[in-house]
Amino acid sequence: MHLYPQGVSVRPGIGSCFIGVTGDITALGVGAYIESGHRASASGDRAFDNNSANNWESESPGTTASYIGWNWSAGEDDCRAIVRRWSIQQAYNASNGTKLASTAVLEVSDDLVDWTVVDTRALNTSFGEGAGPVQTFDVAVPVLARAARLRPTALTGGGSIPVWVVAEAQFIENIV
Repeated sequence: MHLYPQGVSVRPGIGSCFIGVTGDITALGVGAYIESGHRASASGDRAFDNNSANNWESESPGTTASYIGWNWSAGEDDCRAIVRRWSIQQAYNASNGTKLASTAVLEVSDDLVDWTVVDTRALNTSFGEGAGPVQTFDVAVPVLARAARLRPTALTGGGSIPVWVVAEAQFIENIV
């Protein structure tokens, strides 16, 4: 399941890593996921696999320091992307009382040390068991960066397993 299929085009000098790509610019063999930590068998790659049945779960307890994101310059790659839109699909497990982000920020960085907030949004937390609705947001001022991440600024809920659960996330470079 693709959260928000897009045509992606890249201008010369910005991202030769993405030539001919159609779709979002995560999990395309360029770069790697980044995360604050995760519960066993719920690693960050699960947030970018286009399968909302596979969830990333933050470290426990999930806090406003938890994050999930993508680094396009990981390993031998040295790519940068213009992030114009992002999508998130949270998930809720009623039996464990997992946490939901009621607000979240999109942050970008060129060095994975200094992060800049480029978008802040209220998120829908009114859904039942399982994966919630896909929420897609345009960035008011698109930004060029080597990495992007999503981080909650407020979390609600939390029971026996107080983790933040993300079913799917996407960062979209260009809207055609």
